[in-house]
Amino acid sequence: MLYCYLGCTFLVKNKEVPHFFRFHVIMGMLLETGLQIIWCTSDFFPLIHSRGRLAMYYETAMAFAYICLLLECIRCALAGVYPQIPFVTDAASIHTRDTTKVKR
Repeated sequence: MLYCYLGCTFLVKNKEVPHFFRFHVIMGMLLETGLQIIWCTSDFFPLIHSRGRLAMYYETAMAFAYICLLLECIRCALAGVYPQIPFVTDAASIHTRDTTKVKR
């Protein structure tokens, strides 16, 4: 998780880097963190942990969903638009928001 900290510190919070690039960097980090959480918590499911047929279907479905999400993010990045993935897009927007205070 060291690269997540370094990426957030030097890329995402750096206002000199374009917002579009910062947004997609944090989006990738959030998706990977979500995948790691699902991977670690899936070992607590009794039928998944037995490594039988149900485990194979579950892991295949999770991998397919993750690949589809990543391809959608890559497609949006190459097209120059922001992806609309619930919860993840909102979290990425919050992380890249400019928090400078304007004096009036």
